[in-house]
Amino acid sequence: MNDPRAIIAQDWTNPITRRLIQLYPEVPQDGVIREIWHAQKWRKNMDLDILSPMYAAGTTHYYVNEVACCLDDTFVIPIRWVIFRGKVWADPVRFDEQGKANIADEKTIFIRAEDLKENYHDLEHAHRIPTWNDSSIKAGYPARMPNPNDDVSGNRSKSWNKHWNAYMTHRNLPRRLLQQEFHVHFISTSPNASVAEQFREFKQVVEETHTDPVVVEDESGDTVCFCIYVNAGPSDNPMQSEISAHIGGKGNCLCRKCRVGGTQKDKATNEGYHALFEAGVPRTKEFILQQLQKQIKLACSGVIKLVKDLQTETGVKDAYMQFCIDELLSRFKDMKKDPNFTVEEITSELTQWTTDNQEKIYSPFLTTKGEQFIWCYSIAG
Repeated sequence: MNDPRAIIAQDWTNPITRRLIQLYPEVPQDGVIREIWHAQKWRKNMDLDILSPMYAAGTTHYYVNEVACCLDDTFVIPIRWVIFRGKVWADPVRFDEQGKANIADEKTIFIRAEDLKENYHDLEHAHRIPTWNDSSIKAGYPARMPNPNDDVSGNRSKSWNKHWNAYMTHRNLPRRLLQQEFHVHFISTSPNASVAEQFREFKQVVEETHTDPVVVEDESGDTVCFCIYVNAGPSDNPMQSEISAHIGGKGNCLCRKCRVGGTQKDKATNEGYHALFEAGVPRTKEFILQQLQKQIKLACSGVIKLVKDLQTETGVKDAYMQFCIDELLSRFKDMKKDPNFTVEEITSELTQWTTDNQEKIYSPFLTTKGEQFIWCYSIAG
């Protein structure tokens, strides 16, 4: 497998691509979404721990979750940095001064980053860190300051080709570059390992950067640390049903994105037919995992019909996990032949095994940090 850390590090050291790398989400002045960082996901929905944590004003560095002082001598705590009208702005929470500092975190304000004049270390050296009230301490704000130094596809008649390829793009670059061959990076291929199995290795490397960020010197000579997170991208092939634990287009629940569908009888009714043309309840990662956990529990009881009925009813069927379900059913059958085991004991032993091996059982697509909807990963099969 090609190392994604090395691929992205090359973009940072390349003077042509470095100046195009987007560090923060952006609010477009005309409201038109042209890039991934213009969308609501980066601006509001993404885990704050994933976003760029620091804004550099010359040699003064401001971090999220650290108290800072503004030009008007008010205190704020930035929670994210945003580009607006070509400048860096902050989404901070403000203080209510009531003898002791109380953080008003019910809503954020919007201020220019250039209106900040002192960072946490400036305030600490001047002995001006506010005294926190009980509610702010209970919320955990002081404990987070200062920030820790975590120093082909392709169908062949009705089947897949006998190898699967995986590629990646660097989504901090402008969209106009991502279709260029130079910015589409080959990651891995295998005639045996499925896309999910290949992604597990990729995911492991990605998650290592969360505790051990990649250090690189960019084209200006500055030292940069970056972590890698998986975002999403377009795809239009049947492999998307497989990696999103969807039963397929011929199932009763025929959409991999929402829960629309039902039995043939239900879909033949006026209400059922018209529902097919409306957006249904989204198939979130939480919903899919919940259904897969039910299937595992049923497999531990040794009844294959109950597993199949649940898959048909919900449209949730994970090819990656199906091997484990089949293995559990086989083990139950073999253990049941031993008169020393009761059904309850067999179920209990198998259930304990699934509890101890959850990381192996569930698809890595479903356990990737920062993802809620998993039906459009940029992995080509």
